[in-house]
Amino acid sequence: AASQYRDLLPEESKERDLFDEIMEEHLRTSNVVNKIKGNNRLLDSNHTIQKRIDERNSYTHILNYIQVKLIKDLFKQFESDPGANNSETKETLRLSILSMKAIAAALQETG
Repeated sequence: AASQYRDLLPEESKERDLFDEIMEEHLRTSNVVNKIKGNNRLLDSNHTIQKRIDERNSYTHILNYIQVKLIKDLFKQFESDPGANNSETKETLRLSILSMKAIAAALQETG
């Protein structure tokens, strides 16, 4: 899901480079933790939490996809009309905020 958000960033941007660095460090750290613990993936040793996260992810992946789509739509609307203040833009913004709240609610319980 994170790569969907990365793709919203301009090609040659410091933000995209920083995102890539963070993802690489996360992968390295996860690999070290898994090697130390003898796991294939993080939280393999805690089946209860891992199951809850797997269940949650089935919903949050869809919400992330919807949110990225809404953000792309907002970008297009503001590119075509930088001062966009029409009902379509307002509705897209409202839905974007709802998607943020839904993702935050889903993550709250499992972090």
